[in-house]
This record gives sequence, C-alpha cells and structure tokens, in this order.
Amino acid sequence: MYMNINAFWKRVKQCLKENAVTQNAAAKVIDVSPDTFRGWMSKGKIPPLSYAFRLSSFLGVSLEFLITGREHEKTSRPLQ
Repeated sequence: MYMNINAFWKRVKQCLKENAVTQNAAAKVIDVSPDTFRGWMSKGKIPPLSYAFRLSSFLGVSLEFLITGREHEKTSRPLQ
C-alpha cells in the first residue's frame, strides 16, 4: 500500500485545528521536541511508528485514519 505522507500531515493538522491544539503541545504529549515534530511535518517524513501511534491516540483517531483517511470497518464475524 502506498502512503501519501502529505495527506497524513494534512489530516494531523486538521485534527490539531479541530481540537484547538498546537503543534508544540502535540509534540510535548508524544515526547518529542517541537523542532523534531515541525521537522517531520515540513520535510514530509513519517514519524517512527511508536510516535505516530501516540499522536493518533492523542488526537483521538486511529493510526489507520491518519495513514489512509478511513477508519477500520468492523466485521460482524468474530475471530476464530
């Protein structure tokens, strides 16, 4: 699957805006420096998975949403 990193950061920015959260506050919560966070965004780099997961949790969305723009569809069939 191809990942559009610009779309990832666009969704992050939109979530930040919707929650009235600054980039600096998000960086602090996920335990990176604001410069690192801004660098990821400005250079179009995907953060390491652990930080991307923390960011999605902080923003109240799934990591899948940040990556694809869609939430996982639940199946009614239980796992065997």
